[in-house]
Amino acid sequence: MAEEAENNDKNAPVSIKRAHGQEQQIKMDVLDMVNRAEDPFAIIYHLVKWLGEFSGEPSYAKYVEDQIRAVYGLALQHVKPMQDELDEVEARLKRIEDAYEKPEFTEEERIRIGFAIQHHKENIERLKVLIKQAKADHTKMVKKALSILRKSINTEPLSFKLLPDLFTLTQLQQVFEAVLNQQIDKRNFRKRIKQIDFIEKTELIDK
Repeated sequence: MAEEAENNDKNAPVSIKRAHGQEQQIKMDVLDMVNRAEDPFAIIYHLVKWLGEFSGEPSYAKYVEDQIRAVYGLALQHVKPMQDELDEVEARLKRIEDAYEKPEFTEEERIRIGFAIQHHKENIERLKVLIKQAKADHTKMVKKALSILRKSINTEPLSFKLLPDLFTLTQLQQVFEAVLNQQIDKRNFRKRIKQIDFIEKTELIDK
């Protein structure tokens, strides 16, 4: 009977207790990073690093980082992942160049290290070109969006997307001036606003 009970204990499901404190900490970390307006990729890196350590798979974070650089960086032309990779390659090149100066390497080893140095330099130039192109594309997108907004701001309620539900006419004028990049006479602006049926006067105050 004792042996049977022991076997039953071995076959019984095991309940693993996870540290609630660690889970709560990562939630607070992520929320804190969002509140500080940190880069979204930095938040992802922080989260997957924690997941890798928590699950006992430290290589998981590196795998996700490589995937982000390939997909979001090289494929989708996001600057941040490519810039991270450029910084890493430049730092690695510096270490290789420092090692190349050491006297203990054979001539054959120096040739191999020289190939590595050249490869890193070529990769650095490639990344710099890709980053420059991505920044130029981003600038074009911003200019195009701003042009559309400027053409539509007087006829469509696009400016209200930049304001809270309750706003003053002064706040609305500030949005128009920012979008159009010019000062607007207060009286003329209010005359123009009276012709727009998108807004409604209220006695409510947004506190």
